[in-house]
Amino acid sequence: MQIDKRADAQSEAKTTTELFTIPALDGVRGLAIILVLAFHASYPFWRNRPDLEDALKLGWVGVDLFFVLSGFLITRILLNTLSRPRYFSTFYARRALRIFPLYYVFLAIFFVCLLLHTPLLTANPAQSEMQILLSAFYVQDYVIPSHKVQFYQPLLHTWSLAVEEQFYLLWPLLMWCAGRRRALPLCLILIAGSFLLRVFLLHRGFSPTQVYMYAPTRIDPLVGGAAVAVLFDRYGAVPYSIIVAALTAGLVLSTAAVGLTVDDAGFWTAPMAYFGFAGFDLFFCGLVALVVRGVNFWVAAFDPPLLRRIGRYSYCMYLVHFPIIMLCVSWGLPTFVDSRLPHDIAFLVFFGMVTAGTFILGHMSYKYVETPLQRLKAKIPY
Repeated sequence: MQIDKRADAQSEAKTTTELFTIPALDGVRGLAIILVLAFHASYPFWRNRPDLEDALKLGWVGVDLFFVLSGFLITRILLNTLSRPRYFSTFYARRALRIFPLYYVFLAIFFVCLLLHTPLLTANPAQSEMQILLSAFYVQDYVIPSHKVQFYQPLLHTWSLAVEEQFYLLWPLLMWCAGRRRALPLCLILIAGSFLLRVFLLHRGFSPTQVYMYAPTRIDPLVGGAAVAVLFDRYGAVPYSIIVAALTAGLVLSTAAVGLTVDDAGFWTAPMAYFGFAGFDLFFCGLVALVVRGVNFWVAAFDPPLLRRIGRYSYCMYLVHFPIIMLCVSWGLPTFVDSRLPHDIAFLVFFGMVTAGTFILGHMSYKYVETPLQRLKAKIPY
C-alpha cells in the first residue's frame, strides 16, 4: 500500500510537471537574459560608440519579456489548480522553494561583503545597507528610482525581482476571487489601470525611470502574460486574429516610441514610458502565444539546446550578472579590452566573458542548488 501511494504521488508530480512545461519557453527565457546581459554589459562602451549605444539600449526589454513569461506560466498553474484543496499553500510553498533559497544566499553574500568592507560596497555603506534591507523585503522597486543613484550598484537590478514577488503574493488571491469566468475581465482592467496610472504619474511629475520600476505601473506585462494563459484556458488556443492584433499593435507602438526617442531608446525616455512599454509588452504577449500554440517556425527558433539551457540557468545568471559586471568595471577590464581591440570586437569579447562567467555560475547553481530544490518541490504536488 505504501509503495502504491508513493507511485501515485510520483505519477501525479510527473503529470503536473509535464502539464506546466513547454520546452521552447526555456528558449524564450534564454533570449530574455541575453538581452539583459547585452544591455548592462554594453554600458562601459556607450561613450565611445553612439551607434552601439543606440542599438543596445533596447536590451532593457528583456525584463519585460521575463515579466510576460512569468505572468503566463504562473497563471497557467493557477488556472489548473483553482479547484485543488491546497491551492494557496501549495502555490506559495513551491514559489518559496524556487525563489527564496538562492535569492537570500545572494543577499547574505553581499551582507558579509559589507561587513568585510569590500570596496565595491563600502563606497557608500549607508546606501548599501539600505539596498540589502529593502531587497530582503522585496520593496526596493519603490525606493531605488526615487533616489539619485549611480548606474552601477550591486543590487540595483533586483527591482524587477521585487515587482515579480509582489505579483506572486497577490495574484493567486485575485485569481481565486475572480475564478475562470471573470479572469479575463480582471486582466483587462488591471492592464488598463496600470497604463492609466503610469500616464497619471508622468503628468504629475514622476520620471520615466520611476514608473518603469514601480510595481503598480509595471504590472501590465505580468498581467498581459496572464491574459495569454487565460485565453488558452478559455479557447484551447489563442485565436490567430488576437495574436496578429497584439503583434501589429505592439510593433506600431514600439516602433513609434523608438522613433520619437531621438537616438535614445532607453527606458528612461518619455515616449517609452507613455506607449513604448505597452508596445513591447503587446508584442511579447503575441510572441509567447505563437510559441505556446506550437507554430513551427517560432518553436524551432527557440528550441536550440544551448538557448534552452541558458533559459534554465537564467535565474542565477540574472542575480549574479550585475555584480560581475561591476567587478569587471572596477578592475578596468572593459577599458583594457577596448584599448587593445576594435571597439565592436571589444564589446563582443567583454559580453562573451560576462555571459560565460554567469553561465558557469548558473550551471553550478542549477546542478547543486536548484535541482535538489526541484526534488523537494516534487514532494509538494499540485
